[in-house]
Formats: sequence, C-alpha cells, structure tokens
Amino acid sequence: MGFSRGRGRPKLNREKKDTGTAELRLKKSKDLTTESLDLCFKRGLIDQEEHEAGIRLRWLYTLRFGSPDVSAYHPENIGKSCFRTDDEEWSRMRQYEYEHILDELIKIRAKRIVMNVCIFNQRPSFLKQYKVDISVSEAKIRHMQFTKFQKGLELLAELLGKKS
Repeated sequence: MGFSRGRGRPKLNREKKDTGTAELRLKKSKDLTTESLDLCFKRGLIDQEEHEAGIRLRWLYTLRFGSPDVSAYHPENIGKSCFRTDDEEWSRMRQYEYEHILDELIKIRAKRIVMNVCIFNQRPSFLKQYKVDISVSEAKIRHMQFTKFQKGLELLAELLGKKS
C-alpha cells in the first residue's frame, strides 16, 4: 500500500459557520442586515423583473447624484460630476430615463415609497415585524403603502422593458 498523493489537510465537507459576533448573527437572523428591496424579493412581495427594475432605478440615481450611502472619495474627485463625461449622448439619455421614471411615479403617487425603498433603503411599515394585534388604522396604512409600492414597481418594470 502506497502513500496518498494528496497534500495538506484532508478536505472535510463542513457546514459554513457564521463566525461573526453574537450581535451580528442576531441581526442577520432577523433580516436587519438585508436591504429593503432584497427583502421584498426574498419574501415574494415583488418578482424578479420588479427587483431588477428597482436596482436599475438606484443605478440611475447613483449616476445622477452619486451614492446615497456613505462611501469614501479620493480628495481629487470631490465636487466633480458623477456622470460619465466621455459620452454626452449616453449621459443625456440616462438622465432623461431617470426623469421620465420619476414623472411617471409622481403621476401614480408612488414616487416617495419607491425611492425610499429602492434608493435610500428605508424599511417601510409593511416590512417591519409587528405583533399580531395591530390597530385597524395601522393595518390600513401598511396596506396602502404596500399597494403604492407594488404599483410603482410594476410601472417601473414596465417602463424599463422588464415586463410586457
């Protein structure tokens, strides 16, 4: 019997263990580290096309205004435009696309909720965990928010050609 030609320690099929802190593991278990748009998709509130449309809206916003999240900038780039300057036609088309989407969302009164979830990662009331016994008025607000959000993302997916 000869020696094995494999080198190093034997590879075991171990489960990946979360080695984060206890606080971070608790936050992950309650979906507090997941972005709101991804959480809507994960819970089946929106479909793949609407999720992609929401991501596209965030990308268009980032092109126009920069990232809404905290990020590091090189000191030489402070105050410069976020738009690509090498192709002005491309930049103009992306800006038109963004403004057109906002105009359409304003028409159906869904701009605020869609932007808050897709761009600014705010958790709307319909995603928050509540006790079973919520008031009737709070249930109506949650339902109204969800309805506006759903209509907004359906429109967004339609405008961006994700749905037909």
